[in-house]
Amino acid sequence: MITSLSSLYKLAASGLSANQAYLDVVSNNIANANTPGFKSSHALFAEALDGASELPDQLDPRRYLGVRVSDVSPNLNQGTLAPSESPWHVAIDGPGYFQVRLPNGTPAYTRDGRFSLDATRQIVTAEGYLLEPAVTLPEGAEGFHVNPDGAIMAEFVDADGERARRQVGRMTIMGFAAAERLNHIGQNLFTATPESGPAMPLRPDGQPWGEVAAQAVEGSNTDLVEAMMDLVSAQRAYAVSARVLQTFDEMASEASNLKR
Repeated sequence: MITSLSSLYKLAASGLSANQAYLDVVSNNIANANTPGFKSSHALFAEALDGASELPDQLDPRRYLGVRVSDVSPNLNQGTLAPSESPWHVAIDGPGYFQVRLPNGTPAYTRDGRFSLDATRQIVTAEGYLLEPAVTLPEGAEGFHVNPDGAIMAEFVDADGERARRQVGRMTIMGFAAAERLNHIGQNLFTATPESGPAMPLRPDGQPWGEVAAQAVEGSNTDLVEAMMDLVSAQRAYAVSARVLQTFDEMASEASNLKR
C-alpha cells in the first residue's frame, strides 16, 4: 500500500503530464485533418518506474512513479487520393515517399505531392524545397504528365510544327524498412534515422514502393470522428488527474491546519 503523500503527488502529477502529452498528439491530428499527406499518430502509455531505486522487491509500490507516454506511434495508412487540376500535383499509391532536399543539403522525405515550378523551372514542394534528384524542365517543354513509374513526360514542337513527347526527368519514390521510425521534423517532412534504416529506391523483394498517381493529392489519414472521441477521453482523463492533485493539496492543507 502506498502511504507516502509525496508518492501520491507523483502518481497524480504523472497522470497530468501523460494526458497533456496525449492531448498534444490528438490536437495535432485534428489540426492537420486537412493537411495533404499528413499521417496521424497515437500515444502509447506505460508504467513509470523508479529505475534508480535500490528496493529489493521489484513489485514494491514505492517504485511506481505513475504513468508515462512510452512512444508516439504514427499511423502509416494511406489517405484518400483526391483529383487535382495541377499537372504537378501527384500522390503516391503505396507506402513510399518523395525525396526532397533541405536548404542545408540534407535529404528529407514527404508524402505531400503538391509540387510546382519555381522561377528557374525546377520542381519544388509547396514550401519551396527542391525535388531530389533535382529536375529542371527545358525551355519549350509543355503538356506535362507524370507516368505511374515517376517518369516526367513533356511535349516539344520541332521546326516543322510536329509534336513529339519525351522524358525530361523522373520523380523517384523511396521507402524504408521501418518507416514508423522516421524522424518528423515538421512541415510534413521526415528524415531517416538509424532505426528507420536508409532510404531505398526498391523494396527488399525488388518491387517499387508504389506508383505515382498523376494530378492527385493524398489527403490526411486522420479519422475526425475517432480523433474527437480521443480528444474527449484525453480531456476527461486530464481533468481527473487535475482533480486528484487538487484533492491531495486540500488534504495536505487540512493536515497542516490540524497540526497547528
